[in-house]
Amino acid sequence: MSEDSQKDKNADSDRFDKFMENYFLDPNTGYLDQLTFRVDIYECNEEYVIEALFDDRQPKRITLQPNGQELSITAFFLKKTHPETINPVERTVPFPFSITNKKISAAYGNSILEIRISKEMDNDATGKGWSIFCT
Repeated sequence: MSEDSQKDKNADSDRFDKFMENYFLDPNTGYLDQLTFRVDIYECNEEYVIEALFDDRQPKRITLQPNGQELSITAFFLKKTHPETINPVERTVPFPFSITNKKISAAYGNSILEIRISKEMDNDATGKGWSIFCT
């Protein structure tokens, strides 16, 4: 890893630490957890991890859309009163830096969506969104 790359990684890590402090102290975060679905964010050595917890609700489909410094997570639920009607619920997770040039992967299981965002730049990253079907 080059010295410049290491400096960028350290700067992102410092911004992320400050962001996390503000994010979890913001009362709107808890409100959104109750209104939509709970989101937890962790920092590991090589990546950032976002967990979206759906508890007792089972989405039919989840879309992920990176957009600059944000990641939009939209879960599509069948309405109980009208099973043919889909009810989308969206949550946007902000970041203190752009994520469109990072490798992003996701997996869904046991009512938990786990999203992994690499700390390293990825020249193959497209910044395009995708869907996960939860059957």
